[in-house]
Amino acid sequence: MVNQDPFRRLLRWYPRAWRERNGDVLLGVMLDAAEQTGRNTPTLSERWSVITHGLGTRLDRRVAFAATILALVTAAATGLLTAWGTGFPATATGAWLFPALAVFVGPVFVVAAVSALARDRGFLTEPRAVITIILATLALAVATLAQISWALGFDAADQGVRATGLAAAWSWLFVGAWAVGAAAIAFVVDALLRRTRVRAVVIVILAVVAGILLAPAVGLSLISPYTVAIAASVLAVAVVRGRRPVVPAPQPAVVTAVEAKVVPARTRVAARLLAVMATAASGFGAVYAVTGSAWGPARDATEAMVQGIIVSLTAAIPLIAAIGIIAAARSRATPAQTWGPLMLAVLAVAAVAVAYRGAPAWENMAGGFAVGSVLGGAAIAWWTALRLPGIAKTRVTVAVLIGVVYAAFLGILIAPMLAFILPLLAAAFAIWTPGRPPRLRPSHTVASPASSGPLPRLS
Repeated sequence: MVNQDPFRRLLRWYPRAWRERNGDVLLGVMLDAAEQTGRNTPTLSERWSVITHGLGTRLDRRVAFAATILALVTAAATGLLTAWGTGFPATATGAWLFPALAVFVGPVFVVAAVSALARDRGFLTEPRAVITIILATLALAVATLAQISWALGFDAADQGVRATGLAAAWSWLFVGAWAVGAAAIAFVVDALLRRTRVRAVVIVILAVVAGILLAPAVGLSLISPYTVAIAASVLAVAVVRGRRPVVPAPQPAVVTAVEAKVVPARTRVAARLLAVMATAASGFGAVYAVTGSAWGPARDATEAMVQGIIVSLTAAIPLIAAIGIIAAARSRATPAQTWGPLMLAVLAVAAVAVAYRGAPAWENMAGGFAVGSVLGGAAIAWWTALRLPGIAKTRVTVAVLIGVVYAAFLGILIAPMLAFILPLLAAAFAIWTPGRPPRLRPSHTVASPASSGPLPRLS
């Protein structure tokens, strides 16, 4: 008689709920195979299959959510140390701990979240999701060593000494990270293309080419705390909002329309006028920032840049007002829930605009940027917490962490960019102002026999 203990222990790789539903069936299959071959332990192939399928089954939305939360925390820590000039990355501890957090820990959490979501949505099978995480983790570990090697080699060059050991292995580590990262990307691309009707040989070729070409770009983007923070924020919102849709029962109505609260025409006109004002003012500010030294009162290009950015940032106020008008008309939220976050956003923009009066010296701007980042993070957290679905604890956790990440360092990156992106955002809002009456679309319904007369006789 076959000893069942090794097989039962192997099944623990699966979640408890899965074992309660399917464990006895899988156990019986493995025991029958073991009895036929005279074994008392699982084979290597059985162990590999059970481990990868079991771990992959555990990769669900809960794992994705936990990974995004950890990625947000890691990004906030690394970004805070980078953006505000603490000097920690230059210390003996920071020389290895900072690359470990920025290049390895944060990106691994992002990869785990993406893989779990892909597995949960059926884009990746359980084994492929597990192997993707393993390959990506290995690639990021080698990339971390490559960055540490580069830093050590740079220090050796500054001191005029010959790089040895890890400091001399940068090129090999870079190639190794590229190769393993390319394998991970190719593995995912292959899985996605398998869902199509493309021939297997073509799929393999496309996957390999995609891995080789995309590995450097993906790797370099993931080692930035800014990319990790933005990706983790998007993933957190996607996980919270990513509930499987419920297929509605067929409706007999002849005409269907999108259920949305219609904003009165006067309100939409007022919002559009505010957006047009924001477009004109921010566009003028952006143009003046680039060319104002040639035709404006600015004494040089630096002064023109500062003045133009201040004008463009100030133009965000009418756009925020337009957003508030539409949101108040469309939403059931209270005025405080609508206008509270937007007022914080106005104060954040104003703080950054005032900070630019001290440009270009960062020590004169840091205080205003810090205030603007904190106010902007609070506005994002307040607005997001009220509009995400799900239980309050989950919504508040995600919203607060996204706000903290913005306050920690994303605000410093986004605020200067906003001055030049704002004309496009305001113009888009003016053109596609939300709240228009929905267009009625005739549904494709099949007439019932009762309404279409008797059925024709079969000859």
